[in-house]
Amino acid sequence: RQVLRKTSVEKRIVIISPFRNAERYLQTHCESIDQQDYDNYLHIMINDASDDGSADVLKKFENDQRIIIDNVVRKGCIANQLHVISKHCKRGDIVMLLDGDDFLVSNNSIFNYYNEVYHQGFRFTYGSCWSLADGIPLIAQDYPVEVKKERTYRDHLFNWKIPYTHLRTCAAEYFWDIPTSRFKDDDGNYITSGADNPLFYELIEKVEWQRIKAVKEIFCYYNDLNPLNDYKVNSEEQNINANRSYEKIPLIENNTTMNETKKILIAIPTNAGIEPDTFRSIYNMSVPEGYETHFEFFYGYQIDQIRNLIADWAKKFDYLFSIDSDIIVPKDALTKMLSYNKDAVSGVYIQRFHDKQTSELYYLKDGRHLNYQTNELPQNSVIEVDAFGLGCALIKSEVFKNIDYPHFVYSSALDHSQTLSEDVYFCMKAKENRFKLYADTSIICDHIGKHNFKVGSMMASEEKEALEVKKLTYDIEGDNLYSTSNDQKTLLLENCNDASLDILIPQHLIEFPKCIRIDSRKKELEILNGSTLVLEKCEEVVVRILNDQPDTDNILQHLVDMEFKLISKVENEFDKDYYFSRL
Repeated sequence: RQVLRKTSVEKRIVIISPFRNAERYLQTHCESIDQQDYDNYLHIMINDASDDGSADVLKKFENDQRIIIDNVVRKGCIANQLHVISKHCKRGDIVMLLDGDDFLVSNNSIFNYYNEVYHQGFRFTYGSCWSLADGIPLIAQDYPVEVKKERTYRDHLFNWKIPYTHLRTCAAEYFWDIPTSRFKDDDGNYITSGADNPLFYELIEKVEWQRIKAVKEIFCYYNDLNPLNDYKVNSEEQNINANRSYEKIPLIENNTTMNETKKILIAIPTNAGIEPDTFRSIYNMSVPEGYETHFEFFYGYQIDQIRNLIADWAKKFDYLFSIDSDIIVPKDALTKMLSYNKDAVSGVYIQRFHDKQTSELYYLKDGRHLNYQTNELPQNSVIEVDAFGLGCALIKSEVFKNIDYPHFVYSSALDHSQTLSEDVYFCMKAKENRFKLYADTSIICDHIGKHNFKVGSMMASEEKEALEVKKLTYDIEGDNLYSTSNDQKTLLLENCNDASLDILIPQHLIEFPKCIRIDSRKKELEILNGSTLVLEKCEEVVVRILNDQPDTDNILQHLVDMEFKLISKVENEFDKDYYFSRL
């Protein structure tokens, strides 16, 4: 047995452990994790709607390094894995996939081993394990170098087609832009069995061949004794889905090949510096395989002059990703924008007004460019616009190459409404040259100033912090919205159930609630679907659901997916109250 000493800074290891009806194995599983001589790890266990005593077993193993998610509706292994990775993992994390009925061998240096492997530059590992059913080692096989260089893994089959892959790890960022369609059936539902194979191929094809390692050391027990193992109870579905994974799939989509790396200039114009949160958001941003980024900031006081310099630089790259020095971009912004393959696409952020939700997206009316208000924009949509600000915008270099200099001109006027910004000037020239401009309303950016201006909220961050001392509760009763604070109940809005809370609260109210109570006569799921922003800021949710309500499980699962945990349930004669708290 190989024993390792700690020699490097501990990278965070995130162990993802989905399971269903595994109460017999959970204690051994958790103890094998807890034995590790390693501090920087997070263990996420997903109870996939078990109907045995699994939940009771796990209560003994709750601690600060373990998150337990209790699904109400069964989702399947791959859906659970991808969901928690997108919610909890960040760039630089080592993701370890260990099913809840499997467990590590008695060796407290396993996490240290993988930490050293990743410090050596590896980004994907697979194998080896001990078969409990056969009592034999299953040692991971290496691929030939030619196969690795050409990434023809699906063509090179071993005795069991795929190599022995337990225990499997991968750097978190390789999961972020995998098309979820790879793991769905013809009806668009996630497959519930046989996803190990397609996930293995999706990851190994993304990672540079020199960064892939077949681990020969046995670090886990493969529990093929479990009578609920997929190959025993879902063998037909497992074989169908596994066999599909051997079909050849283009490695990189959107006109990108493995031999042609696209280059992106990330450019920030500034006359002072860069906000730390802006830089942090760029550093944490996901960059898809097949692209490389080059970061530069451009200093000066005349904004159109700086942007013209950036445009000249951009001609040497494939894309310009323009980010203002006071904009915080989401982690998946670049990945989303590239996937659309548009001439130019922008995210959404608002101007720095306390009393307005004015976006930097424009439509043309009577010869004038007018700003969209955020409540005029469709949610989670890619829309064509007439102009946008360049605070968060991805533009193909062909746009700059086909527009005459100057690309940007700022024209001031005494009447500010007559001012023509350099951003709008550029967009006008782009459209004159038949380029189309788009915005993705799911890419929500913060705009930093003296206050932090957020889309969907008109309150500055300092004001919010002062108000959060109170525990404000919003009660949705029937079609009306009430607030409860300091035992005072006040009617806020009547007949509001036809509108989204994410729109109603920023428009009409001052504060986001710490708690929401919903008693809305079978409209609960509709309300929750329109309350993503509000729920993200909320700590507690109480939902009253009728006893015979058919969509009960979907309502409860929606809250689980929003990172809430069911704490208690109170049964009444005609309904039940479900109490949720944020994880």
